[in-house]
Amino acid sequence: AFLQQAKFLGVETLPAYGTSAVRKARNPEALIAPLQAMGIVTTVLGEEDEGRLNLLGAASQPFEAPGSLSRTHSGAPQGRLAVSLGLIVLDPGGDSSECCADLTGEGWRGARVASLPFGSVSLQERFGSAADNDPIPWAALEATLDAAKAAAHAHPQFAAFCGRDLMPAIRMNLPIQRALEQVNSLPAAAHGQGGTYAYAHLQALTQAMAATAHAGRAALMDGEPLGKVDRSCYGFASWLGVLQALGAESFRVEAWGIKLGAALYLNGQTN
Repeated sequence: AFLQQAKFLGVETLPAYGTSAVRKARNPEALIAPLQAMGIVTTVLGEEDEGRLNLLGAASQPFEAPGSLSRTHSGAPQGRLAVSLGLIVLDPGGDSSECCADLTGEGWRGARVASLPFGSVSLQERFGSAADNDPIPWAALEATLDAAKAAAHAHPQFAAFCGRDLMPAIRMNLPIQRALEQVNSLPAAAHGQGGTYAYAHLQALTQAMAATAHAGRAALMDGEPLGKVDRSCYGFASWLGVLQALGAESFRVEAWGIKLGAALYLNGQTN
């Protein structure tokens, strides 16, 4: 679906790019040099680049089958994310979580970015234990939520997002969205990804993931890489913390994000 969308928007080649892990690595050349020797030139994106390209990807009109619309789970139809004003895109990674919003109407190039210093990997390393294959104590995830919320409030750029009634759009893959629907007994989104969900839906998913062991989490998020299913609990808890920091009671699922934004930008397909 991503490849179809990229080609539909004029992308000729899919570019290689690095984000937080490459930015922070002591020896990024150990990855970049061998790739270059194979003819793969890698662009390392800065924090603001990463956040803004997420917004660009989210705001680019997706290629969908005729008549396919996102719907909220109250039944009201929702347009796709073609207009970025009033939207804040959250891109949760393993080491950082980028938040980006166009607050002035300048478009994605002038959008405000807050790169929050946590992700599912770093949070598991901080709040997890050697027993993370077993059910995870809810207290550990509450501590994760509180830490994410505090880090958001402490970030100097994040304050600009608060009190504006922005709609969060969280970059989420299909196995996570399907698990979100399953846990909350919601119908599967016929169009694939997208739609609007309540804070309580994400909280229920986080609790259900914590209450089962590794095998149960893997079954619930069928299709998610097995190495990610345990640390996902900590990532979900951090999303709850960011939503609390924003005072948001709902969020949209966003499927395209930086993959599409970087592909468009690095192929010169933006204005």
